[in-house]
Amino acid sequence: MQKKIDTKLPKGVSLDRDWRTREPRYYFRAPGRQKVRLHQTPGTDEFTDEVACARLGIPYVSPGEKPAPKPQAPREAKAGTIDWLIGEYKRRTVGKINPLLWSRRANMLEEIAEHRFGKKKARVGGLPFVDLKRRHVLKMRDELRSTPGAQNEVKRSLSAMFSWAIDNDLAETNPAAKSKLLYSGDGYHTWTVAEVHQYE
Repeated sequence: MQKKIDTKLPKGVSLDRDWRTREPRYYFRAPGRQKVRLHQTPGTDEFTDEVACARLGIPYVSPGEKPAPKPQAPREAKAGTIDWLIGEYKRRTVGKINPLLWSRRANMLEEIAEHRFGKKKARVGGLPFVDLKRRHVLKMRDELRSTPGAQNEVKRSLSAMFSWAIDNDLAETNPAAKSKLLYSGDGYHTWTVAEVHQYE
């Protein structure tokens, strides 16, 4: 006789259906913590184990699966490098500018830091930020993005960070300041002067 599945949800587990497909999605949330998506079928032993892992704040590994590799320790930024400047910018500006804008800038700057260019394919984040020149900004802009609108985002993010660094006595020049924004001609919204200044 087939075992009857108990579909009563454990404490902390909620059902949230996809509004388009009506597909059931289950989440666990402990007080003061973010929601964790549950993938196992409610009422099964696997679901119980997955909820238990969520309560402990550890990843669930299905039977037969290999555990995910442990995340590497964050790279310690050397003072004076682009990594260090990005870290200072993120640490000191979080909560002081629009969260969405801050997130977009931070993600772009992290991507720039991981980019490699030049004959030696040096990682950008490990280079001294005082050595960054306008030609380097233009090269990264063109290598990281292929459309004018997206390329402008590279320029804006760097310009915003260096403008902030100058205001906080961390840098003396802004290598992205004299790089003109590219015209996309794609029919999208044209930036106003106020919007451009917000990134400068």
